[in-house]
Amino acid sequence: MSRVCVFCGSSKNISREHIFSDWLSQKFAKGTKGNNEVRGDDLSRNWQGSIFQDKIKIVCGKCNNGWMSDIETRASKLLSPLIFEHRPASYSRDEQAIIALWVQKTVLVISKTIGGVFQIPKEFYSQLYNSRIVPLDNMMVHIGWRLEFGGMKHTEQPISSFEIKQVTRAEVYRLSVNKIKDQINDGKMIWAASLAIGYVVFNIFGSNLDGNVQVGNSDDRIFVCIHPYLSDFDWPTEWPINAVGGLIGVRKELYGD
Repeated sequence: MSRVCVFCGSSKNISREHIFSDWLSQKFAKGTKGNNEVRGDDLSRNWQGSIFQDKIKIVCGKCNNGWMSDIETRASKLLSPLIFEHRPASYSRDEQAIIALWVQKTVLVISKTIGGVFQIPKEFYSQLYNSRIVPLDNMMVHIGWRLEFGGMKHTEQPISSFEIKQVTRAEVYRLSVNKIKDQINDGKMIWAASLAIGYVVFNIFGSNLDGNVQVGNSDDRIFVCIHPYLSDFDWPTEWPINAVGGLIGVRKELYGD
């Protein structure tokens, strides 16, 4: 069976896409290595290696070198201070949209490295392809930060960490409990993901249910919603995720474990 692009469906020139773009690895000292991890409902992968050099063959050259590259170019200047610094900054509505779009694209790509039973529905990929310049309404994005990450001295924290699970803990508007159950029985779902890169941590919440679905934000002193837009926000947030037990604490609350 021939490979097709997960975004546009083309079978032409399927290329190896960096899970994280080259501009990220170039920010680290040459040869820097650290722990990286990805986790799903039933599978996980943990490895130590050169920063952000993993590739996956799931997209065509046209997408990789076109709109996906454009997102990286637009987002890189905004993401660098978030990933590598705690320097105070303020982010506008347009800037938050660019960051959220990059997060959504990255989550869709990195989730393909896990395999396993749970997979993000294909419609999210085609929807992002059709959108391309604005983030999807059915994928919420929250932002927070941590005190340390892999590659720094005296820490066992991974440089990059990603986890995704199907969840049932959510606030769903304009839908009764019965309608939610009926839609899930018909194959629709709610899922949550957590992505940490350097200092920055994102919580992502997706749904293809017919209705407005929102994740309950644990504490706006720790996480701020950047998509959908609520207001301009100042970086960093008041508290790091260390205040709730780091990545383990964040994910426990996110998934309702």
